[in-house]
Amino acid sequence: MDRFGGEKKKVVNSMFLIVFGILFYLMVGQEENLRWIFKIVQPIFIAFSIAYVLEPLVKLLCNKFKFKRGISVLIILLVLIGFIGISISFIIPTLVGSIKDLVNLINIEQLNKIVDEIVAGVGMDQSSEIFKQLNNMLGSFVTKFGEAITTILQNSLGAALQVTSGIFNLIVSLCIAIYMLLDKDDLLARIKRLMYAFSKKEKVDDVLAVGRRANEIFMRFFIGKIIDSIIIGIICFVIMFIFRIPYAPLLSIIIGITNMIPYFGPFIGGVPAVLIVLFVSPIHALIAGIIIIVLQQFDGLYLGPKILGDKVGVGAFWIIVSVTVGGAIIGVWGMLLGVPITVLIKTLIEESVQRKLDEKGLGDIEKDKLKEA
Repeated sequence: MDRFGGEKKKVVNSMFLIVFGILFYLMVGQEENLRWIFKIVQPIFIAFSIAYVLEPLVKLLCNKFKFKRGISVLIILLVLIGFIGISISFIIPTLVGSIKDLVNLINIEQLNKIVDEIVAGVGMDQSSEIFKQLNNMLGSFVTKFGEAITTILQNSLGAALQVTSGIFNLIVSLCIAIYMLLDKDDLLARIKRLMYAFSKKEKVDDVLAVGRRANEIFMRFFIGKIIDSIIIGIICFVIMFIFRIPYAPLLSIIIGITNMIPYFGPFIGGVPAVLIVLFVSPIHALIAGIIIIVLQQFDGLYLGPKILGDKVGVGAFWIIVSVTVGGAIIGVWGMLLGVPITVLIKTLIEESVQRKLDEKGLGDIEKDKLKEA
């Protein structure tokens, strides 16, 4: 019977590999198929992300306040709906008003006037050859930028349809996330049962151990980064409000969201933020740029390493390296996920090294002694 069971398991594994190979072959080079598949799994991926972020809050209510899991999920859901309602009632109208004002300001004549103000402020001789070249370059940029804005406005219907589709997907994802939160234990049990059924126990135990470690590292990192981004966004709003920078709420939200990318986030959000203010006032745009640079330095040199270093257990040097390498490999996602992936790899390597040292009777050896040697 054992031999028959082993042969059956080999057949099942072989069939799985064959099916996976066929699917992979069909998808390679078929961009439309990949988009279709991604469109299908996107709500599930978003649902998993929502459930993953909300799970610590559900667990907190269950453990600290002794609520049942269903009650905890209901409370979190009500709080989330309340937050969305407040955002729709207060924050979104402010942002929409800012965007409307911004669109009204964006026209060729206004941009040309801004260029003239900048040139006059610098005190450049308008009859010089340098002025003529700069004026032509700026004029060309202004024209192309205005044409781009016009194109965007003309495509507003398509954008509205995409927003509607996005809202629908978000609602579907939220519903799936609720079921994931409610049935988390059952889902995990089924996945583990499936893994144990078709793999060796030792391998499954190793995979689950790595999964637990990865979950711990990713959770700590994203909690730390969310805290860091909220602090930066609030500081940005307060300072811009004090200096009366136009569209301070909109700019602060942009800076706060892009700050999720360690170190480089404020720069990524800072460029469009400065351009937005530039349409209204070049002086305020300069002040906004200085504020963003100072915030980036403060976050990169102090706040980020202080929060993230304590949360994920890695120094500032490795954070910078992981963000740089991750961004070079897969762009923004690499910059965002580079830190926790690096920490996970570093942790697994250190644990493996420690096991090897323990096997050789050198488990108590300290790093300082190795440095001296």
